[in-house]
Amino acid sequence: DEVEVQDLDDCCSVSYGTFLNAKANEADPHTQYEKAKAIYYGDFGLEEDEEQALSIIKDLVAEHFAPAITLLGTWTLGGLCGLDENHEAGFKLLSEAGQMGDLGAWPEIINCLQNGIGTKKDPEKAFEILKEKKSQSKELKSEYGIAMLRGNGVDANVHKGLKFLNDAAAEGDNRAKRVVAVHLIENNPSTEDIEVIFSLLESAAAEDDRLSLLLLGMVHSEGEIVEKNAELALSYLDRAAALDNSSALNMAGQHYLFGRGCEIDDEKAFSYLNRAVVLGEVEANYYLGFCYYNGFGTEVEHTSAFYCFKEAEPYSWMSTYYLGECYRSGLGVPKDHKKAFEMYLSGAEAGLTECLFAIGRAYYSGEGVSEDDEEAVKWFSLAAAEDHTEAKLYLGICHFQGLGVPEDVDLGVQLIREAAQEGNEEAESFLHAEGYSVEVEEQDDGKTMIEDGVFTLSKDPSARARELYQKLSSADEISGKKTAQILSFR
Repeated sequence: DEVEVQDLDDCCSVSYGTFLNAKANEADPHTQYEKAKAIYYGDFGLEEDEEQALSIIKDLVAEHFAPAITLLGTWTLGGLCGLDENHEAGFKLLSEAGQMGDLGAWPEIINCLQNGIGTKKDPEKAFEILKEKKSQSKELKSEYGIAMLRGNGVDANVHKGLKFLNDAAAEGDNRAKRVVAVHLIENNPSTEDIEVIFSLLESAAAEDDRLSLLLLGMVHSEGEIVEKNAELALSYLDRAAALDNSSALNMAGQHYLFGRGCEIDDEKAFSYLNRAVVLGEVEANYYLGFCYYNGFGTEVEHTSAFYCFKEAEPYSWMSTYYLGECYRSGLGVPKDHKKAFEMYLSGAEAGLTECLFAIGRAYYSGEGVSEDDEEAVKWFSLAAAEDHTEAKLYLGICHFQGLGVPEDVDLGVQLIREAAQEGNEEAESFLHAEGYSVEVEEQDDGKTMIEDGVFTLSKDPSARARELYQKLSSADEISGKKTAQILSFR
């Protein structure tokens, strides 16, 4: 929305927020609308106040100000600004604003028709609307290009879709820039394509487009089309996080938690992850729970940790493991060894190393199942084959004492030594108590060995538990939604 040039000149010496406060007292709906948005987001030095923002917008709706009707419809669709989520009412408001001529309403209307939100799903009708209105704004031109590219309501036509998207991108539409960039990323980009990708995303990022900043952070973090650069990735993620992008807050929080491209900063990690969860980033619950569980950036709060792991469990196998740990030890929930075993078994079936070990420990100690040394050895062997330090200790003890397997002191000492070298204090204490040194005798560094069917791996000592968790956190087993195609070890 435009204001008079003279008014802009008059406000040069004061903040835009002060200007909005002054002008909003006048009967100008455009300025009142801009002030409401600034208050909603807490922009331009104005204090964030959803209640006041909603009050201003409702007053403007009563005056039939179309942009305000669009905004109220959008908030109603998503249950934002303190409103109850109501798809039907939101779509009705958007339709009213669209009929009044507000072009900003139409992208939301199109989305509702394409996905059946608040109205009957009708992608064909959505496409006909786009076909009619595509020349009226760069945003609608972009939506038309996307529909053509993806075949929403029409047979897909990649060439034609990209033509309209490139036109919209040239006119400054940031969504069009992102869609073109992602299309190129997903289709084995050439060197020239990669230059186009960064040109488009950097252009949008320069205008603080949150999703473009997120994409740049992801591209530099993953290192698929450009050399991996954790520090540069974090710089983009930080900028997107400052704009309250929940995915960027989650990813940046992990960077600070594990020291990727930065020094470890537990307080900042906790703050980012907590904000991500507040904004609805469900998968951030695992890392927030991890902070509560270990006291990283906050006090140890096992009840909060358990709740976070419970929320993240559909998305994270490591949350399944930690739920088992909570049930096993009564952390934030009543102790329940049988429930813990169920959690471990669920994760073990997916091949999660921590759960493979935990199942062995359950059989070893008779927690939730009958004590069974032979079964314990099987599970410890599976975990040790994945280089799990504590599994090596327990497996070594089994061989050393002849529990579930024939006694083999040499193999037992070898396994326990490896666990000690990797920083396990219990393994070191066991060796000293039995009169053995921690040093490994006549073993080639970095070589794998198979003895009696047990795989072990020599590695440099590591004293920090966090580094082991960092290794786990970068594995596929805890990222993304759980898969039904699991590998059973039973």
